[in-house]
Amino acid sequence: RQRKLELEKMREDHSREIEDLRQQHERAVAIAKRQADMEAEMLRKEQTGEQVLNKLAQQVQGQVLEIEKMSRHVAMDKSLEWNARERNLEESEARVREKEAKLAVQEKGMEDQRQRVADLVRRLEESQVDDRSVRADEQDRLHKEHQRLLELQRTVREADRSNKEALKRSSE
Repeated sequence: RQRKLELEKMREDHSREIEDLRQQHERAVAIAKRQADMEAEMLRKEQTGEQVLNKLAQQVQGQVLEIEKMSRHVAMDKSLEWNARERNLEESEARVREKEAKLAVQEKGMEDQRQRVADLVRRLEESQVDDRSVRADEQDRLHKEHQRLLELQRTVREADRSNKEALKRSSE
């Protein structure tokens, strides 16, 4: 949108410059015509004859042609400048589009990476839940095994004590 506004502003500037050049051209032509008219008037007063008038007419015509040539040259320069500005603007827009495409690709890559990280976190959390469950089961099994061994140890001590008492009684 900004480029469109810049392009529109450049067009307005170009139109104003062309109008200024046209007005300058008209003033220059009017000045040249007045000068030519004054010169013609002075020469008419000094001399009479068809040759003088033809010579003045040729001079005036030459000056008018020169002014028209200069006017076309200025208009062509402005047109070339306008075309160069337009080309630069198009090149800038192309660079912006290219950068936008690169940015879109980078954003896609970042979204893919974010998704992979989210999947890894989810799997890690699931793994931790599984590990906690396994650890809890293992702790429960170890606790039961510990209780069984304590019970077995108590039973063995009692049997050992009973055997010692029985041996004492039998040796008495």
